[in-house]
Amino acid sequence: IDEKALESVYNSCFPVSIDYGIMEKSGNVIVVPSHFDWSDLGSWMSLYELQVSKSDDSGNVVNAQKPLIIDSENCFVESDSNKAIALVGLHGVGVVETDDALLICKLKNSQKVKNVYDRLHDKSFKKFK
Repeated sequence: IDEKALESVYNSCFPVSIDYGIMEKSGNVIVVPSHFDWSDLGSWMSLYELQVSKSDDSGNVVNAQKPLIIDSENCFVESDSNKAIALVGLHGVGVVETDDALLICKLKNSQKVKNVYDRLHDKSFKKFK
């Protein structure tokens, strides 16, 4: 399937979890017992906790090309850009940069990011120049 067709189909899908959208409605399900680690990556805090073993001495998980972290603890930084990202005096903060957005939030409030997403995609949202 080509990328444009996939995007068209994906954008028409109703956003619902697989357990509710498929599993609860299926009458033909087989379950196989297994033992493995599982984490529901439903928030940036979850992603931070999954990667905390890679943290620095201050508990910061940094996935960025040019980080500068000063007096900051238990923070999460995610960026593919070539920009320097500096954190100064922050605690428990998430910084996530994408091509078209920058998110800065307390990690303990990262479940509320869906509200940001919904507001940004609301037709009444106006970009400031």
